[in-house]
This record gives sequence, C-alpha cells and structure tokens, in this order.
Amino acid sequence: VSEEFTIGTNPDIKLTDNNQLQLISKVKSSIDKDISTFMSCVTDDNRAIVVYEVWGGGGGSTNTAYFSLVNSGVIGKATIIPNDGSPYWTCQQPLQLTTSDKLYFQCGGGDGGYGSASIYEIDLNTNTSKVLYKCTSQMQNEGETPTITCK
Repeated sequence: VSEEFTIGTNPDIKLTDNNQLQLISKVKSSIDKDISTFMSCVTDDNRAIVVYEVWGGGGGSTNTAYFSLVNSGVIGKATIIPNDGSPYWTCQQPLQLTTSDKLYFQCGGGDGGYGSASIYEIDLNTNTSKVLYKCTSQMQNEGETPTITCK
C-alpha cells in the first residue's frame, strides 16, 4: 500500500506502517463513509481487532463505532455501536479481550455540563453488544456539584 494516512488534523503527521495502512485500506473499501478514527491491536495469541469510527452531526450526534475481528488478514463483519445520546461521543478505551472474543470497551462523551461513560461488552463472533454499566453526570449550573447516576 503506497498511500499515507494523515493522523488527526495535522497534515505533517503521517502513518506509514504498511500493516496498518493495509487494514485501513480494507476498512475504507468495506464502508461507504469517511473514517474519522482508527485503532487496531494484535494480542499475544495473534488475534487482532480493529476499531474505527465515523463521526457526524452537530456535536457528534451521529458518531458511530465499528468493531471487527481480523482473521488471516480478513476483516470480519462489524459490530456497530451508535452514539448513546452523548455530545461528542467516542469509543477510545479498550479494557479487555477474552479468549472467546468478547471485547470490553469504554465509550462516552460530554459537553455543556453533561457527561457519560459506558462499558460495553462486544461479542465479536455474534456481532452483538450490550451496555454493562453506564454513568452520567449532569450539572445544572456552572460551579455546582454535578448529579452522578450509574446503572
């Protein structure tokens, strides 16, 4: 792959790792949208996952995260997690990948006195996900103690 991938909004920072560029190229060809973020990791037992996001809408209202297992260079069907209603929502924190391909990931966002953080269980074999835990914080007026709710 001869293409470079610009990291963030700085055109001077380029990703040049050929393996990463090949994964990005495969992902880009599988969806009809621009990729806003991309993350991949390989485990000690050579399993790999890719996480990518498509951002959109005012304040990130239509941000969507995609999670896929990579087998022998082939990117599997994506598990899709849409924004949970939080402004500037994103999925940035991997927590754990089990030997049965369940991925635990933290997603969240916030702005203007509101914030959220959720832990998702993503089954990369069945392409299903569920929220295990979600905390929100809401501040009515600047400087006040926020109300925090977890369930």
